[in-house]
Amino acid sequence: TYSVLPQFSIVLSSENETLTDGSSLDIGSLDKGKSFTKSYVLKNSGIYKNLIINSITANNNLSISGTYNFPFTLQVNSLNSLVFVVNFDTTTPGLLDGTFTIDYNEGSVA
Repeated sequence: TYSVLPQFSIVLSSENETLTDGSSLDIGSLDKGKSFTKSYVLKNSGIYKNLIINSITANNNLSISGTYNFPFTLQVNSLNSLVFVVNFDTTTPGLLDGTFTIDYNEGSVA
């Protein structure tokens, strides 16, 4: 038994990890009160000539830092990328979950 997954328009990676839509990442334990951030790189997978990034939002114990001019166009063939930083809440002890969402529009097929 196997599943065939759709090809994603966006490549989202951090260090040696690549994330897909709906995937999750366990970052382990963090010290209370100690700042922790993780950078993510957003690229066009090459399916579409351009992808328009409308917004990046976070909730549930996460926030996004940095100033971005939206809408942001990701060109095909990794000619450019968008790097954003996720800040993790470390003020409250316990098991915490967080979600960030990338809102985008797909252009014409490459």
